Amino acid sequence: MNKQLASFGPRNISRKIRRRDQTIEKLEGIIDEKQNELGQQKVEIKSLNKTCEKNESDLDRLKKDKRSLLVKVCRMSKQQHSSKFDQIREEHVFEIQNLKADIAAKQDRILELEDLNSILADDKIESFYDGKFSNEVRENIMTLLTECGVSQKKVNNVISIVLKI
Repeated sequence: MNKQLASFGPRNISRKIRRRDQTIEKLEGIIDEKQNELGQQKVEIKSLNKTCEKNESDLDRLKKDKRSLLVKVCRMSKQQHSSKFDQIREEHVFEIQNLKADIAAKQDRILELEDLNSILADDKIESFYDGKFSNEVRENIMTLLTECGVSQKKVNNVISIVLKI
């Protein structure tokens, strides 16, 4: 017990108080540092939140811009496609007109050949219909009369025989 009482001596107590005060001061210094760090981190968090909000608004704006640009690209590609089609059509208008004229001429020729087929299918051949002779028939009759020496009465018979062959 004496030892215990000796530890409560004024010198020991003043040392204990001094150590306790030093520990308290050290801990208060650490608390001040931590509070300063905490304040800095709060300021940093606020600035990061502002930056995050700004970035989110920028992201939303950029998404809208991207969408509008995609719509514009789609429209422009459609316009280019139609303009390319128009350009190709304009480049080939002359060829198209020529081909259409060829088609019309060939259809007329088909009709003539069908008429000729129907004429050849009949036993009796008419060389005069619709009130006039065609130029080819006139040429053939003139050739038969002048160059071949066929009489005018026998021209119809000669033409019929030639057509049947």
